[in-house]
Amino acid sequence: MPTYTMHGAWAKIDRAKQHLEQLNAELTQDRQDYGIRCWNDSETGEHVFDYVAPLDTLIVNYGVLAGEVISQARTALEHAVWEMIPNPEPGKTGFPVIWEQAEFQKKASRMIKGINNSAAAIIERLQPFNNGGAASLLYVLDDMWNIDKHRTLHVMVTDIVGLQRTYIEGDRLVGREIGGIPNVTNNRTAILRVPFRECYRPNVNMVFEYGVRLEFRDIQAARGKTVEALLTQLIEFSESTVRLLAETA
Repeated sequence: MPTYTMHGAWAKIDRAKQHLEQLNAELTQDRQDYGIRCWNDSETGEHVFDYVAPLDTLIVNYGVLAGEVISQARTALEHAVWEMIPNPEPGKTGFPVIWEQAEFQKKASRMIKGINNSAAAIIERLQPFNNGGAASLLYVLDDMWNIDKHRTLHVMVTDIVGLQRTYIEGDRLVGREIGGIPNVTNNRTAILRVPFRECYRPNVNMVFEYGVRLEFRDIQAARGKTVEALLTQLIEFSESTVRLLAETA
């Protein structure tokens, strides 16, 4: 029986993890450097929250890094299949992702010709027609890879969530409110106006805290998931698939 080292596939997965770590680090740093600010509009009696960041630039950078994660995770599967086939053929050999079973039977026989039966069964089991259709992680990974590779950067949106306003007079808490902020998709001002509370007066300070969510908005299966959560899922899927294939040796 052959022994599959999967050196290329594991190196790709490790690099995907590194890119995700870099993306998370930059998100954290950008929140510290930019974020939102608050000023008081005495004419209307409102706290005004502005988002101050070059979002066009940041979102492009996040899209590039996300594409690197997706590419490394997806090509790990290509490297795994290439290693497992005794006589791989450029332009033909590869990890198939095929929507319909009949089409799979026709095309996969060429793409994974020579692979062992156990590995072939794993690859077929993971196909969208067997594993959730458009919601299957293999389909999502492949679709996002093709979009990034051939078309455009993935569309993302930044959500500011869990805005908490705390009112303090001296060392005494005099009020607290929690409220959300709409999706922030560009560098705009006055994203939220909040009327002054009765407790707010010249000697009262208002401090605020908030959270940030970054989400994909061009992939249906990604709705409701943060970028970090989805990319982590895709890396774990690729990693577990490579491990399953290696164990068929």
